Amino acid sequence: MQNKKENSAEYKCEDFYLKRSNTFSLIRYGLDQWANPDMTWNNWEKIKPFIRKTPDYIIISKEKNESYLLEAKGCKTNFMLKKEDWEQYDKWDWIDSEENNLVFFIYDFVSRNQKHVKMSKMNELVRSGKYEWEWIDEDTPRPKEVMYIPFELL
Repeated sequence: MQNKKENSAEYKCEDFYLKRSNTFSLIRYGLDQWANPDMTWNNWEKIKPFIRKTPDYIIISKEKNESYLLEAKGCKTNFMLKKEDWEQYDKWDWIDSEENNLVFFIYDFVSRNQKHVKMSKMNELVRSGKYEWEWIDEDTPRPKEVMYIPFELL
């Protein structure tokens, strides 16, 4: 059940922050249970969506009194945002009733560039009307509603 593209993005994210370890601490936070034989699709679907979409990391600034939740994602030219993910990430962004708790680290494997995108920026793009939700069939038990956003516009 492992998603190699997302794991590759996590490796890029970890490498990015390792090179900046004098400025930031990166702490693993989200569910990382894919090696567990009990983590089947059936069991995964039984976990509440908010918990399933726990961000991957906590990032702590060593220079400022700040910390953020960080979700690592990968793409190839266009970033694919799943609607159910976006809905849950928006809840994570408002933890403690304070906006901008969640930041995306997005790595484009075509351009080999990364961007940090705040959830508030992602919300602007989603709600702009420039992009539409569409249904796709993945290697999952059910179709998903997704939106494609060009990496360069993130």
